[in-house]
Amino acid sequence: MTTPPLLLSAALLFWGWQTGLLIWSVPMALMVEASRMVPTRWEFSTADLKRIWNLCAVLFFGAIVILYSSEERGDVALKFVQWLPFYFFPIILAQIYGTSDQIPLAVFSWFVRRSPHHPIAKKSLNIRFLYFGIALLAAGATNNKSQYFYPGVALLIGVALMAHRPRRLPQPVWLLLIAGVALAGHVGHQQLHALHTELESGLARWFVRFFNRQPNLNESHTSIGKLGHIHLSGEIVLRVRPESGGAPSLLRDASFDDYKNGVWRSSQTEFERVFVETNDVAILQPPHKLNFAVEIAGYLSSGRGQLALPHGTYELGNLPVVLYTNRLGLAKVEEGPGLLTLLAKYGRGPSCDSPPNAVDLAVGLKEKATIAEVARSLDLANKSEREKIETIARFFQNEFSYSLDITRRHFDPSGQKTPLGQFLTVTRSGHCEYFASATVLLLREAGIRARYATGYAVDESQRKGKTYLVRERDAHAWALVYREDKKMWENLDTTPGSIERSANPEASAWEPVTDFFSNLKYQFSKWRWSKTSYSGYLKWLLIPLIGFLVWKIVSNRQRRTRIAQELPRKPTWPGLDSEVYLLELKLAATELGRGSNEPLHAWEKRLSGAGGQGLEKIFNLHRRLRFDPQGVTNEDRQVLKTAVKQWLEAFEANRQNLAAVSTGE
Repeated sequence: MTTPPLLLSAALLFWGWQTGLLIWSVPMALMVEASRMVPTRWEFSTADLKRIWNLCAVLFFGAIVILYSSEERGDVALKFVQWLPFYFFPIILAQIYGTSDQIPLAVFSWFVRRSPHHPIAKKSLNIRFLYFGIALLAAGATNNKSQYFYPGVALLIGVALMAHRPRRLPQPVWLLLIAGVALAGHVGHQQLHALHTELESGLARWFVRFFNRQPNLNESHTSIGKLGHIHLSGEIVLRVRPESGGAPSLLRDASFDDYKNGVWRSSQTEFERVFVETNDVAILQPPHKLNFAVEIAGYLSSGRGQLALPHGTYELGNLPVVLYTNRLGLAKVEEGPGLLTLLAKYGRGPSCDSPPNAVDLAVGLKEKATIAEVARSLDLANKSEREKIETIARFFQNEFSYSLDITRRHFDPSGQKTPLGQFLTVTRSGHCEYFASATVLLLREAGIRARYATGYAVDESQRKGKTYLVRERDAHAWALVYREDKKMWENLDTTPGSIERSANPEASAWEPVTDFFSNLKYQFSKWRWSKTSYSGYLKWLLIPLIGFLVWKIVSNRQRRTRIAQELPRKPTWPGLDSEVYLLELKLAATELGRGSNEPLHAWEKRLSGAGGQGLEKIFNLHRRLRFDPQGVTNEDRQVLKTAVKQWLEAFEANRQNLAAVSTGE
């Protein structure tokens, strides 16, 4: 099934017009239409077609890599689809300029190539209309379609359908049907677009109404009071590489000051934008005398995320983002790359946290009684600030144990104590959220201002070379304590140390495998989101590969031609050019045409019965030409040619006379 004249070239021009790629589509359209003026056709073997399809595959996958490494993520898919006609242009040229109108399906599949006897491998396909559809699909891959897009698509499809109109339908009826379908499609598209807009806004309103919660950045739902084992993933979330000094033991991504029913919230939710200099450096506070530097790499979701930073960070480098901070020391970014690798400079000294206030001393009514009881048992009221902090730290380190298993024992059967109170007085076992929350409330009861911090613990056991791998199971919580004597906030982690925590292994047996693929993703992301544009180099690397494939196609054809010239020609079967086959072709569309399984003598008898003259001589000469080892003389061959010509002229004249008589009646 072939396409109507000018249809493919019109589709290519329409594609170039809609996508702004006319500089490519015009020469491509000219090359397609030139096939109608160039009589020469090339005989491509299946091997040639496979190589041409391999060239298309290189263009296809090469475009994915180039676009992914050079375009913004939201534009990759759109631009990739826009170039679809270009990727598959070599294979459509092979069909247009080839001797065959079909391409074997084995050409398009590497799996079918390995099974040459598979039924699919024996089938062929005409890809003209498929390429026509690809051109229209690519033409629609734009964010802002012009007002001529839909009429243009409807017109091109209508022309394609007109060329294959069923004979039983008159042309006006067929045109009317096409116009009706086009109009219905346009109206349907408008209604679907309106429905999509309404559903989108309706769902947004529904979520706001029924899930009206504060943003996750301003609250932390702990697992305090939840029964069962806390399962933690081994997925790598951060890669930490110290530049000077050792790795920081804690990386904080958030802090909170208000506790109620197992949820920590932030009372200071306002964010302020931080100026990022042209060299991608942001100054958060004056530098410290004793300072360190660490490189922290992590992924951002849609260019947004929280930063996990060491306590006392005063400068951030390699920061091609929009940066915001709040008064509780939380830093978040927007408009960033998929992988952010920043350089954090920090030291022992003041942090970016706001000065303490009244909220930093609040305990909460439900926890007040138990917290006060524990504080009295530790005699905190009669100690100095430093002694209070040291006493609370020893209390948790010496009398508590770390566990991810929360059982019925962690709940008070009478209901008088909260899960946190039961932890402090009965079970004395739990995970970091219990320790951090209890520590903050005990400090507050003792008159020391404190806050709840979350982030990640950097474990020395996860060091790989110079890099520390921070996993999801390294998520941690601890306390921030305000030292009045130093006038600054400090970390206070009272959860039993890494040795005790390692007694609850969470590592999967598959972790080395997942780490391998995680490292591959990381290395590719480093290349993808680096500031250096490698797409230009990649294009130059593709050029020799494409040139090699083209050379293989051309050189293989030249080699086949040379071999064919050197080998002796095999004699063709005599009589295949007999004029009787011309007779058979001319009569195929009439009632006297030869049936698909009709023997030659039966067809001769039927023609003779229809009043044909001279058929006996024609068929006798034909049989001698085809089957007699002696063949026929040149004179006999000329007689056969003349006889067939005269018979066809007489037959055509007789048909015209019968038609004239019928018209006269």
